[in-house]
Amino acid sequence: MLIFPFTTSMSQLLRLLFVALLWTSMPAYAAGPDLSAAKVCAVNNGAQSVLCTVTITNIGNVASVAPMSLTDLVTGSSNINLTGAGGTLPVSCTPGAQLINNVPINCGINTSLAAGASGDVFFTYTMPQGGTFTNCASVSQAQNPMTPGDPDSTNNTNICTTITVTPPAPTTGSITIVKDAQPNDAQDFAFTPSQATMPQFLLDDDSDGTLSNMKTYSGLPAGTYSFTETQVSGWTLASISCTPSSGTSVNLSSATATIMLAAGTNVTCTFINANTPPTTAKVCGVKFNDLNGNGVQEAGELGLANWQIGVGIAAIPPVTTGDKGQYCISDLPPGTYTLSETPQAPWLQTYPAAPGTHTVALVAGQQLNGVNFGNTLPTGPCYNSPGDLTSLLNNGGFETSPTLSPNNFGLFNQWMVYQWATTSLSGQIALWSNGYQGVPAYSGSKFVELNASTGAQLYTTFTGVPGSTVTISFAHRGRVGYPNQMSVTMQTNNNIPTTLATFTASTTAWTVNSVTYTLPNNGQTQYYLGFVSGDGAAGGNFLDEIKVLNSACQDVQVPDITDLGKPKVFSYVESVYPHLFKGQGVAGQSAQYSYRFYAHTGNYLAIDDTGNIFTLGSFTDNAVTKLGTIDSFRTLISRWYAGPISNTRVFDFAAGSYPDVFKGTPTAGDMDQYSYRFYPQSGNYLAIDNAGMLYILGPYTGNKLMSVGAVNSLRDAIMAWEARLPQ
Repeated sequence: MLIFPFTTSMSQLLRLLFVALLWTSMPAYAAGPDLSAAKVCAVNNGAQSVLCTVTITNIGNVASVAPMSLTDLVTGSSNINLTGAGGTLPVSCTPGAQLINNVPINCGINTSLAAGASGDVFFTYTMPQGGTFTNCASVSQAQNPMTPGDPDSTNNTNICTTITVTPPAPTTGSITIVKDAQPNDAQDFAFTPSQATMPQFLLDDDSDGTLSNMKTYSGLPAGTYSFTETQVSGWTLASISCTPSSGTSVNLSSATATIMLAAGTNVTCTFINANTPPTTAKVCGVKFNDLNGNGVQEAGELGLANWQIGVGIAAIPPVTTGDKGQYCISDLPPGTYTLSETPQAPWLQTYPAAPGTHTVALVAGQQLNGVNFGNTLPTGPCYNSPGDLTSLLNNGGFETSPTLSPNNFGLFNQWMVYQWATTSLSGQIALWSNGYQGVPAYSGSKFVELNASTGAQLYTTFTGVPGSTVTISFAHRGRVGYPNQMSVTMQTNNNIPTTLATFTASTTAWTVNSVTYTLPNNGQTQYYLGFVSGDGAAGGNFLDEIKVLNSACQDVQVPDITDLGKPKVFSYVESVYPHLFKGQGVAGQSAQYSYRFYAHTGNYLAIDDTGNIFTLGSFTDNAVTKLGTIDSFRTLISRWYAGPISNTRVFDFAAGSYPDVFKGTPTAGDMDQYSYRFYPQSGNYLAIDNAGMLYILGPYTGNKLMSVGAVNSLRDAIMAWEARLPQ
């Protein structure tokens, strides 16, 4: 009876001992958290950025202890920036967004992970120039007396990956031109690029910093570029070498390097010149388009090609300017030379001043640069645009007419062809488009066939000044298989036509014909210009670019105006630059300046006591800017005064001569064919129409439009009045 209890107690004791032994023999991690980490990085080459994601998983049996820690270390390229951190886990990192190469990022994750749970932390980096880096991450958790620590650190420490970011593909390249003079010398060498947007430049190879020995063009798009050195007397181009040489070619005889520039390449071409004892000299310069006529080449005033510059010696022929106006006359024996240009109508020379020549003294080995010539196209009442003489006709080229498709023709009712009519019974005018049946237009896109369906007269009208001489010019061409004979006629209202000349055309080319005619001084101002078929053929006689020019505008004679007073200068500048000096200028005097202020445009025009001309206002950003001198404008103003009387001069004359009729400060305007000024104090209008006729309307005329006569009839009176003005 006593043994049983003893036996029972021993069995319990053994059972407890077994459990204790079993507990102590179990692995420590079987009942603890175990963190593992994995890293994935994605590269966006276009944005030069990397997104790295660290996934943390608790593969243990119990939850991890908060907070967890994450360390991220980046090594490699020196231009790595951390731009952001975040993820599905609450993460806070130090340092924040900044350059982080070789600087660990320490992050706290203020949460725990349940057994089997996972979460993400991501980092974004930028590498602006591209590069390679290694990214390593380590994860740990806090320690807790009740929970064993992470038993296995191999799967959450130094989890690394290597990332390469490809730099962006280049889109441009660069070219450097180097001048190597042997020995070093202050001689300037001129280089001309092939691109129109690249002006000629100078290099030298000395210690003086005025000019560099190299010029670099950066940001150039891929393409072909050429650079040509202007050869200098006393120097021999020994070699041209380009690095890298791929895609380049050199030509010593033409002193040219040609580069086929690829995006991302930087090409350097070196021109080596060796000094040789000189025996001759060279003079070089530029022929330029002096847009404002002030005798100075300024920004935007480009060179003029195909002009001849010479020294006036038969044995030394003139040279022709290049595409940028550049020229050089080489192999000149030492001595004194006078350089001049060969004039080209209708251009006017602005530099050098009269007599328009340069006299230079040259020594052996010298290259004299900057011997330039400037020209401008004439402007003023005789011109539609600079250099384009005004025709008294409208639609002389038949461009303001019904639309014609290419390589076609059409018969149109005469009222459809602006300003032209016909005596043909059909009342139709035949138009051809450029290229129809192999016949090109002389100008523009259309031309007319005089013999539309039968022999007839094609005519138009224009307004002229009685007694003045006009020149009728036209392009004439024959049609194959037809006689192609015609006459030019002129008549006034109710008068018999006068035949001016008869012409027969070639069928292979256009011929420009002209005939002069003095308009009858019979009180009539409306004239009929006709082209009459000389045969009854149903085709032939093509006409184009018909003009009626005032002969005074064709070859304006420059009078001897020895004293160009300030009022004349004001009137000239107002007329030539109406967009700058518009409306009635208010006259005034300030210190040494006589000026006019043009309220419509906000600009001043001023002349000082020494003859300098200035402008100030919106056009110059309110900075006083010199336009030139009265002397520099003398020829242009003289030619302008010899041409037709401008509206500005007529208005000034009328207001000055008849102050009671045209009283007060006027308002300027345009309406239909009239340019006018309204004088509010007297209530009268003074108007000039497109034909040069002068009118008055207002209380002075009983509010009826009254014709005063032709502007040209007032020429002598206006000139006499202007001569009496204070200078």
